[in-house]
Amino acid sequence: MRRYVLLAAVLAGLSLSAFYPCLDGEFVSDDINAIVHNEHVQGDLDPVAIFSSFSWWGSTRGDAPGYRPLTTLTFAINRATAGRYRVPYHLVNVGLHALVSLLVYALALALGIEATAAATAAVLFCLLPIHTEAVCWIVGRAELLAAAGFCAALVASLRYIERPRIGLLAACCLAYLAALFSKENAIVLLPLPVLATWVLYPRRRPVRPAAAVTIALIVSAAVYLAVRGAAGPAFRLGSGDLLDNPLSMLRPAGRLLGALSVFGRYFVLVLWPHPLSVDYSYNATGIGPGFTGDAYTVIGAIVATLLIYAAWRTRAARPAVCFGLLTAAAAYSIVANFPLTIGTIMGERLVYLPTVGLCVAVAALVEAAQVKRPRTAAVALVTVMLVYLAVDVGRARAWQSPVRLFEALIEEAGKLASKARGIPCRAVEPTEPPVASRMHAESLPGPSPSCPTTPPPGTTWATYWHARGVTKKPSPRTERRWSTRRHFLLPGTTWRSRFSFSDASMRHARPSS
Repeated sequence: MRRYVLLAAVLAGLSLSAFYPCLDGEFVSDDINAIVHNEHVQGDLDPVAIFSSFSWWGSTRGDAPGYRPLTTLTFAINRATAGRYRVPYHLVNVGLHALVSLLVYALALALGIEATAAATAAVLFCLLPIHTEAVCWIVGRAELLAAAGFCAALVASLRYIERPRIGLLAACCLAYLAALFSKENAIVLLPLPVLATWVLYPRRRPVRPAAAVTIALIVSAAVYLAVRGAAGPAFRLGSGDLLDNPLSMLRPAGRLLGALSVFGRYFVLVLWPHPLSVDYSYNATGIGPGFTGDAYTVIGAIVATLLIYAAWRTRAARPAVCFGLLTAAAAYSIVANFPLTIGTIMGERLVYLPTVGLCVAVAALVEAAQVKRPRTAAVALVTVMLVYLAVDVGRARAWQSPVRLFEALIEEAGKLASKARGIPCRAVEPTEPPVASRMHAESLPGPSPSCPTTPPPGTTWATYWHARGVTKKPSPRTERRWSTRRHFLLPGTTWRSRFSFSDASMRHARPSS
């Protein structure tokens, strides 16, 4: 217990050090729909109403209902205790991230990994820069809560298989229900107890405990589905939207190539987190109709092959490596966009759960190196920690405001569709045709049907949007600073005047998955 307390303090300190710039960050993008304009969050605290309806977006997004009631309930509790004060929202996210990192440590121990290597897995998970979006974006709390419940349920199930006790089984079911009510991707836990008996116990498999815990998880999932079904219709799969998920528009062969490309991008960003972005939608990845593969497709195919080979080769000698990779594969399968698609093609928050298994597998691999060459391993770990910490702090600063976020998006991504095109138009003309169709049209080449292609006579874009009440009047220094950045600019405007919009402009923002 003393070891857990010490490590928890270290992980909390690392999380706070990495993500402190976002603590006073504003509500951005999906936060507006899920929190600011969600009547279930802003009204009286009513858990029954939250769990009995599609409360994720509230009534603001009736065309895209969502059901993550436990996450919404935590937002409502934040609102009831702290009002619109944003720091508590972010502090909860940072604390949950530290908790998930601690549960990664517990999972590694449950798999038989030595304590030092298990702590390495927790530290790596805590500082992975690709987790910045899930931690700094307030709506990323769904990923954090789901991962916490997932890890707790998996640890309890592994302990129950090793030594059956009714308390562990009850804890497993409660944690699994919490994960499912936080976000639906936790459903992938179901096959893992059976896989654990196959990988971790090759000689004498504990079939009965594994069967008992699997049945308990199935019952828990059935309870979740029953409650969710009472709230509204069943799950909706891919939206068929070219803007948010162009993979849904491709034939199976092209979708497979695109999915491999996305997997390759994820893998590269986990290893070398640059450049990170909040937008991977249409034209930001180069994946769309007619896609026949790119360099990332080759990388994804090679990495997938190597990981499958590594899982097979280590199943006997190092079962913890094999099970970690299987856990990562199970968690990634639900966001892989093949064979079924989801609402978005790619998002850094979507690999938060898969990296749990990946960090455990890495820790199991380096366990021998830490025993044979502890100094070398310690120097390598500290070096990686410092690099990741620096990247985390830099990325967290981008989440301080919508303006900072979109400035970083422009600098890092370049090709922007869903967020760089037409934001002022949606802000000043909310009664125009539906947001989805307008954003789709504005992302395509050629003039936008809802945005003027030239400023009115005798004015500029900056003064035009300022007069419409969308932008603040940019200072001369800001104009000079951004005057050289002309990519995707309309004539007569600057990036600052293009994206200096108020919270009201985000009211009609399109939610992502």
